Amino acid sequence: MTDTTALVPEWIPTQDGRQYEVSFTDADGRQHDWHVFLDNFDGTGRRRNMAWHAWPNVPDWDRWDRPVWLHRRIGDARDEFLVRIVHGWQRGYGFADGGAGDAIYGRDGIRRERRFIVAELTGRGICARCGKSVHVRVDGTLNAHRRPRSLDRCGGTHQEPAVEPETFACLGTEAS
Repeated sequence: MTDTTALVPEWIPTQDGRQYEVSFTDADGRQHDWHVFLDNFDGTGRRRNMAWHAWPNVPDWDRWDRPVWLHRRIGDARDEFLVRIVHGWQRGYGFADGGAGDAIYGRDGIRRERRFIVAELTGRGICARCGKSVHVRVDGTLNAHRRPRSLDRCGGTHQEPAVEPETFACLGTEAS
């Protein structure tokens, strides 16, 4: 397993919270610089279509022939940038059961949910009860946290981090 701390992108704001310069160094030691901007990308200026897009500062027409759509919210766009651009996971394998927003990503014959990929890359854990990404303490237990959309503390507080379901970790792209 490679050291993922070297692959954490640095986000530098450049203009009133609508543009960022993002740079990271890959496993081979090469520096990559990307421009991330909030735009509708159709030239009309309608706010309902606004979303975060990424474009490399040095265009690579073979891989990135147009700006990469990340997400409408900046927090999810940062996770999406980390998963898709920095680590090379591909979107488009459907959605997890029971969660309309939990997209499945694939790479090297493995398919996984984005929240588990992000938790692994950032050193966090997933709560077994509420599914929230939470900081893992030194002793291997989860920090206290609140349930999503609630002011109550989650019952999974101070429990071991959740293990990813085997149904997503073992799905491969077998030839039929």
